[in-house]
Amino acid sequence: QVIIPISLYVTIEVIKLMQIYHIHCDKDFKDKKSGKTIECRALNIPEELGQVEYVFTDKTGTLTENNMVFQCCSINGTDYTHTPVINKNQNSDERDTFTLNNQLQEELASIELPLIYAQPGSRQNPTTLCPPKDSPSERIMDFFFTLAACNTVVVAKYPHRDAMNASGMIVPNESANSSSINVVDTSSNTTTTSIGSSSWGPNRVLRGFLSFSRPLSPIASSPHSTPPHTPEALPRYAAPTTLTANYDQSSTSVSITLNPISQSNGLENVRICDLESQPNSSPLRPSLLNIQAAQIYNPNFTRDSRSPTPSPMDITPIYEAESPDELALVDAAYKYGFRLLRRTLHNILISLPGYGLCEYEVLHVLPFDSNRKMMSIIVCHPDTQEKILYCKGADSAILDRLNRGVDDKTKFRIFRTQQHLNSFSKKGLRVLCMAKRVLTDTEYKDWTMKHKEAENSLSNRDHKLQESYSRIEKNLNLIGATGIEDRLQDGVPETIQALRNAGIVVWVLTGDKQETAINIAYSCALFVPNMEILKLNARTKDQAERTIQFYLRQIEQEEEVRQRAQMQGTAQGNGAEASNGARMEFSAVNDNNRRQNGPSEQRGLVVDGRTLVYILDRRANLKKPFLTLAGKCSAALCCRATPLQKSLIVRSAKDDLKVLTLAVGDGANDVSMIQTADVGVGISGVEGRQAVMASDYAIARFRHLEKLLLVHGHWCYDRLSRIILYFFYKNASFVLILLCYQLYNGFSGSSMIDQMYLMVFNLLFTSIPPILVGIYDKDAPAEVLLAQPRLYVQGREGRLYKPHSFWVNILDAVYQSIVLFFFSAVGNLASMASWRML
Repeated sequence: QVIIPISLYVTIEVIKLMQIYHIHCDKDFKDKKSGKTIECRALNIPEELGQVEYVFTDKTGTLTENNMVFQCCSINGTDYTHTPVINKNQNSDERDTFTLNNQLQEELASIELPLIYAQPGSRQNPTTLCPPKDSPSERIMDFFFTLAACNTVVVAKYPHRDAMNASGMIVPNESANSSSINVVDTSSNTTTTSIGSSSWGPNRVLRGFLSFSRPLSPIASSPHSTPPHTPEALPRYAAPTTLTANYDQSSTSVSITLNPISQSNGLENVRICDLESQPNSSPLRPSLLNIQAAQIYNPNFTRDSRSPTPSPMDITPIYEAESPDELALVDAAYKYGFRLLRRTLHNILISLPGYGLCEYEVLHVLPFDSNRKMMSIIVCHPDTQEKILYCKGADSAILDRLNRGVDDKTKFRIFRTQQHLNSFSKKGLRVLCMAKRVLTDTEYKDWTMKHKEAENSLSNRDHKLQESYSRIEKNLNLIGATGIEDRLQDGVPETIQALRNAGIVVWVLTGDKQETAINIAYSCALFVPNMEILKLNARTKDQAERTIQFYLRQIEQEEEVRQRAQMQGTAQGNGAEASNGARMEFSAVNDNNRRQNGPSEQRGLVVDGRTLVYILDRRANLKKPFLTLAGKCSAALCCRATPLQKSLIVRSAKDDLKVLTLAVGDGANDVSMIQTADVGVGISGVEGRQAVMASDYAIARFRHLEKLLLVHGHWCYDRLSRIILYFFYKNASFVLILLCYQLYNGFSGSSMIDQMYLMVFNLLFTSIPPILVGIYDKDAPAEVLLAQPRLYVQGREGRLYKPHSFWVNILDAVYQSIVLFFFSAVGNLASMASWRML
């Protein structure tokens, strides 16, 4: 209780709390664009920020902006490049966009124009105007339809904002619930809403535009993202007779009048009025997107007719997506005329060029997961009633599921698409593939029965669902591929270079294609141009083992050659009488050789997800040689890695290499990695706050990691190490002085120090100075620590607090306690002798 008193614990906790406070108050951690700053969620590990040896980081959203821009696409073996338009205003919330490809626009126009200008009175069957089956035109239409439909994007008129009270309950906004549309048509003295638009084909009839036969998605529970209420049960087709429907809900009464086509010029009149008082009314669940009228064919309709009210095509819907990739793809489809206007649980409403509004019935949605690396949607075509499967996913997943029994022309088209995928990846773009499959009624019924059994299964349900997905997601026909650009954040290359100069080994764990990941690794300075890249791409366990052993033998041979050259140079240097300048040059060569014996700065490791399966398998016994190989490299890149593989890699480095690890991520797929590492850092980006909630520290940008580790981490480790050593020294000195006094007086039990001084010794005399030193002491200013990252090695190697440091302080305490006691004792005896003489 004296050597390690309670005051030590209290002092350390107070120091850590104040260190966290000063980290939180650092203005350099505030992001000007988002207004977010650092969040210190763990209050007891600031010193570990100064001892990090391995940094594991995600790529998308962590190193990059997570602001996806559609840049390239490959359809029918043709590469359509788009020029990005970058928003240079950093304070603006507008997303980056792109310019449309002229060639692709012309091809879409050649498909759209015959459909638009086909006369309904002609004897030609309208279905003959549709693109032929398995034709280039059909693949173009299917490609953009997949971009618009195969996703989980929510369509809204207003941004989704939840208004929560103190209990976490969503409080409805009265202004949103009571909102209404009142657009007065002066010619007819009625409230009219039109959805006529010149971009829709006048020969197409909207199916079910006014019907809401099923409730909308539960996501649509916020009134802020809900337009005014509309009826849920209205005529599916417009009739050429006047129809009036009165609908009472809450405080709104909707009166809809469908006038004859000849009188309304093909438009519907909708009257919506507010009634403040309605007795016995119950609130209805708010809808996500309500469109108040339908487009009806009218032979007298002309393109010069205009409505004084805005149409849904004039009002751009707001898309809200879980992934920025989906948002970029839906925006790209919207720009080319494939406009997602409404999504319910069982239907999607899309405006197609030349076809107008089409409502597809959604039969099944096979969600994305990290194992399949793809998602699919099964829809029923409104005209042909065909069951069509549309898929979107990684190239490795889609290409392996393609139909092999195809002709040479199709094989060449697939080959050209693969070339474009490699080209997109080398540019650093995120690539995705699109495919489809037309299902027969027998195939669909058989699969549906087995899929329902898998969904209702109580045991091993996930495995059965995966098997069910695999049964239907096969024999696909490739539609095309996309390349999406995700720019690096500002300061990422400088931050990674500073961390590597500090001796920290940086690993990037990503799910991207290998070529894309390598390109980004060079861009962010993880790899340098003169670095030797070691690639582990194995398809079997034996191949993975042989590749790892080959690289290890090669590295050992290089080290042996380097050591022989060093020994020969040393012998020549000792035998020759060189000048001072020659000796200094030889010393520099030795320092360079000595530096190369550690983790090589000219060596980087790249491993793909399939090889990680064999490496992380305990039965394969490849983990130890893999980590040995990784220890010979200064940087590593893992491609196509799943969230589970990320956490297993971090755990392997943490347990087997006995190093202090730090993990950085921004999304829910990084949570397991963040929680496994010794220190977890979350990026408060655009993919939610799952990573932030699971982390120890949350920062707004990756570049803030440099100051967090190299400055605050260095200071915290240095302060706490010196304070703990000081406490041991102080308490040992105090106890040894008392021991010497007991030896001097024969263990009589007499008190050497007054009780009042004993009480205030730890409380006042020796408490304030250590606290002030632990909070404000700086062995070097921040500018020096940032300019000289190698100073971080003091904490990374734990040089301040080692066993010999403890014993040196104890010996110093013994020496000083003996000197202090006997110096005071001799002085006391001399004073007593002089007093007796008097």
